[in-house]
Amino acid sequence: MFKLLAATAVLAVALPTLAAAPELDDGVMENVDLVNESLSSNLGLKDAAAATTDARDLDALFGEVEAYFVARGDAPDGLVYVKKTREAATAIVQAVGAGQFDTASNIATEISRTCKACHRKYKPD
Repeated sequence: MFKLLAATAVLAVALPTLAAAPELDDGVMENVDLVNESLSSNLGLKDAAAATTDARDLDALFGEVEAYFVARGDAPDGLVYVKKTREAATAIVQAVGAGQFDTASNIATEISRTCKACHRKYKPD
C-alpha cells in the first residue's frame, strides 16, 4: 500500500511538470525550411530585396526557436546553434547590402549545416 501511495505521489508531482514542457510548433520549422529555400534561390538570382527579407524572416523564426530552447532549459547546445544561425542571418543581410552574393550564399550554406547539426542532436525521431 505504501508503494502505491509513493508512486501516486511521484506521478502527481511529475505529470504537471511533463505537461508543462515547452514545445516548438512544427509550423515554425516548416517555415524555416521554406524561407531557407527561398533565401538560397533569391541569393542565386541576386535579388537583394527578397534575399534581405528572407534573411530577416529567418532571424525572426530562429528567435522563436531560441525562445523554445530558453524555456526548455536543458539544451545549451541548442542555444549555441540558434546564436550561430541568427548571427549568420544578420551577416547575410550585411553581405547582400554590400552586393556580396557569393559570401551571402556561403553563409546561407552554413545556416543549413547548423540546422542539420541541431536536428541530429534535438529533433525527435
